[in-house]
Amino acid sequence: MKLLKNPRISLSLIIIVASLVTGIFAPLIAPYDPLKQDFISNLGSPSQEHLLGTDEFGRDVLSRLIFGARVSLRVAFVSVALAMILGTFLGLTGGYLGGWWELIAMRGSDVLLSLPPILLAMAAVAFLGSSLLNLTLIIGVLYTPRFARVVHAAVVREKNQDYIESQRALGAGIPRILLQGILPNILAPIMVQASLSLGFAILLEAGLSFLGLGAPPPHPSWGNMISTARGYMRQAPYLVISPSITIALIVLAFNTLGDGLRDSLDPRLK
Repeated sequence: MKLLKNPRISLSLIIIVASLVTGIFAPLIAPYDPLKQDFISNLGSPSQEHLLGTDEFGRDVLSRLIFGARVSLRVAFVSVALAMILGTFLGLTGGYLGGWWELIAMRGSDVLLSLPPILLAMAAVAFLGSSLLNLTLIIGVLYTPRFARVVHAAVVREKNQDYIESQRALGAGIPRILLQGILPNILAPIMVQASLSLGFAILLEAGLSFLGLGAPPPHPSWGNMISTARGYMRQAPYLVISPSITIALIVLAFNTLGDGLRDSLDPRLK
């Protein structure tokens, strides 16, 4: 409850929860079928019937924006969850065990972190094929090193603490020490990294969808909405404005949440 007293955290959570609820209950909230075409009403300006206008096929922009939240947020949350699981495993085991396993895990993470994620994602999608499943797996793998690095640094700091030495003296095995001793005490940096990674994952998904490597049309995602609307920027600028503002707002919310969590949970910043 103390975290909610931080205005940055509470405001960010309101935006994030509202976006999640919108995506989950999209069929109940959206005023129109996002795939229904009406060429008589194509490129219609915002009005009472269509609050954000219609696109080049006469599809309601607000409805597509609402359903697009499903795709963008699902890819982001699943990919970051995958990255968190893999990265936490690599960081825990590498930081505690050391040796050749630590060398392989950390040097592999350094290699991935040194390369632009958008280029790696484009190459991987070109090789594996364009689908939401492949996109989710690729983003998850690309963001694994971020968690591995954060967890590794925390484990190296914690593994020689007195409470860990006590567990070793009592004969606790490595899995018990890692899962019951170290992991609960390093959840704070993992939570911060997860929040920041969610924002970056949404941006990466939007960028790949913009390039035609994400959600296949006609299914809406925020990135491909911007991509299809760029040819009508002079004629109908509202087609680009609404998904762009939505992406900026949700990414800002996740980044602000991450900063707020870091400031609240890191004792060195108090």
